[in-house]
Parts: sequence; C-alpha cells; structure tokens
Amino acid sequence: MPTPRPALTPSAISAAIRRAVADKQKIYLPDTERGLSIRIYPTGKAVWYGCGQDQLKRKRWVALGEFPGLGVSQARDKHRTTRLAIRTGANPVDAARLARERKAKEEEDNQKEIESQIKRQSHTLQYMLSLYEPHAAKTYARNKNCINLVFGENLTKPITDISRQALNSAAKDYQSQSMANQAVRMLQAAIRWGTDHLDWVPESLRILKQPNKAQKRQQMLDESDISNLLPVLRQSQGHGQAMWLMVHVGCRLGEATNMTWDQIDITKGIWTIPGSTRKNTRQKQDYPDLVIDLPRQVLDLLKEIKATNKTDHVFTLGKGKLGNWDRYTKAIQAQSGVYEWHRHDLRHYVKTKLSDLGTPREVSEAVLGHAAPGLDGVYNHSTYPEQRKIALQKLADYLDILQQAAN
Repeated sequence: MPTPRPALTPSAISAAIRRAVADKQKIYLPDTERGLSIRIYPTGKAVWYGCGQDQLKRKRWVALGEFPGLGVSQARDKHRTTRLAIRTGANPVDAARLARERKAKEEEDNQKEIESQIKRQSHTLQYMLSLYEPHAAKTYARNKNCINLVFGENLTKPITDISRQALNSAAKDYQSQSMANQAVRMLQAAIRWGTDHLDWVPESLRILKQPNKAQKRQQMLDESDISNLLPVLRQSQGHGQAMWLMVHVGCRLGEATNMTWDQIDITKGIWTIPGSTRKNTRQKQDYPDLVIDLPRQVLDLLKEIKATNKTDHVFTLGKGKLGNWDRYTKAIQAQSGVYEWHRHDLRHYVKTKLSDLGTPREVSEAVLGHAAPGLDGVYNHSTYPEQRKIALQKLADYLDILQQAAN
C-alpha cells in the first residue's frame, strides 16, 4: 500500500523554496488535494498549478497563482472551482488570457486619458503665444503685454474650455478701447497662425470681433490747435516733450519713446534710429537705420534734458522708458484745451504742414520714414538727407512762430 503524501503547509513550502534556491534546481510538490501541486523554481518563485479533465477526458493544466500571494487554503479552493469549470466545458486559460487583455486595455486607456488630460491642461493660449512669438512681427514683443492685460485668465485656461464669445466679452469689457482693439488684432493674428500650424487650436477662435471700432475723426489738428499745444508739450517733462519732438521731426511715438542717448550725436546734430526698432511692414527684409538731421530747436531741448537726465532714455520721468500714455495724453489735452486728438495725429500734421511749406511729396514721405511705393521703391533708394534737413528746419522755424504767437 503506497505511503500517503503529506499535506502541503506554508512552512514546508518555504523550506522547499530555500532548498531549490540553494541547490539551483526545480522542485515539484503535489498536494493531498487531487490535481493540485506547486512548482518551485531555482529563482525562488513558487507557482500553484491545478489539473482537471474536460468533457473529452483531456487533462488541462492551469496556473492558479503564486505563493505566498495565494496561500494553501486559497489555492485549494481555487483549484476546486477551476476543476469544476473545466469539467463543465469552460477554458480557464482563455478566460485568464482575456482577463489579462482586458486589464492591459484598461491600463492603456487610463494612461491615454492621463496623457490627454496633461496635454489638455498644457494647451493654453499662453502656450500657443509662446510658440507664435518667434514667427510674429518685430513689434509683437514690445506690445504683447496688452494681450495679457485684456484677456487675463483666459490665456491660462485649457484652450478647449475657451469660447470666442468669452474672448469677445473680455475685450468688450476692457476699460481702454484702443488697447482692447490692439489686443484683439494681435491675438487674432496669433490664433490664425496657430490654426495653420498646430492641430490643437480650434478653428472656432479664428475670427474675433473688434470690441468698439473707433469712429474716424472728421477734424484734424489745425494751426490754432498746434499753437495751443506746443507750449504745453514743451514744458511737460517726459510724455509732453516726446510728443513735442514728434511735431518737429515727424517720428513715430515708439521711436520717440525708445530714443536713447547713445543714438544721438549732439555735436553733429544727428539722431540715428536703428532699423531694428523701426516699424517694418516688409517682414522679409530688414529696414536700414534712419539718420535724422535735427533742427536747432530740437538740439536746444536735448541739451536742456541732458543736463539733468541721468538715465539711458532721453524722455523719462526718472524711472526708465515712458508708459501710461493715455493718462498723460488726457492730462495734456485738459491743460491745453485741445481735445479729441490722437498722438498719431501729430504725424498727420507734420505731413500736411511740410506740403504747405512746399516740400516735395517724396521728401515729406522720407521725413516720416515711409518706404516709397511701387517701382519707385524698387529703383529709387535715395533718402534725401539734405532735403530732409532743410525741410525739418523750415518746419521747426514755422512752429517757433506758432509757439511765440501762443505765448
């Protein structure tokens, strides 16, 4: 009569594991439960296996789990359930494989969802603007802060959570109409670039609405207006004197604001505006430096400022480059009694007055820094330096007469 096999215990299995590792051999231990055994490998891994017969009397071996994760009593219970399933026609191997595949699919889907959430959180207008900036016009870097001011928290929300109506509403509710209009123009250009180059920028944001289209002014600055403005501009440090310069040389506001002492040679009486800071409507080519022979009256003002100004910028309130132009412009309008004009109107006046003083069109256009149109711009590269010098001095002398009349 054969000796009955001993029942497996956790201590017996642990001892067998140590022996298998020490001897580097595989050990097979059958249990008293029919068809149940445990295989121990030289690595110390111990796996429960169960064997049962299917409906065709074929043996089916099934891995039940690893020890000690699956204890002895648990292995026996699972083995009985598995044997019964095999006997009734089920295939535990296929079921286990399908379960593993379902689990792997769930894990993959969860990972994709996590990655999607991360991308969704990182895909914001702010991120899009950082990608757009290297491709934007040169003026974008100087003016991009207006986008932050007008659209605020909309820039940091996931872009899929933002609607065109929300952006239009933010622009409409902003306190400064001119800044809101500028921010809309700049953001719209960026979004159009984004829809063309990035697959996560929605087309629905492509067209934004200007909040309040500024009404065209029917009346420009006339002699009386300029006569009242000049004394106030001349005496107003910073913003006012920068606008006084605009009236005398026809430069742009940004050029006056960015005017630094290293651009000026007071001895020679010239101001060199770097091409990199000039307004460039021809993005495919760089603009050359613009050299301006300054009128005598402008040089006198610069010498006065130089005596007390210790900063790099010519026009300043002692804290670097000027800002908050709307506030100071309104103060100057109230002080002079001349309302309903914009700073760019000063350039309009310069162009008009140069024409009145007999300056040829091409020379007055060169004074304003405009590129010659059409074929003339292709073949004629003259900047008319002597003619511009004479025209600006004639304009400054005429403005002196207006200013003296006001005084």
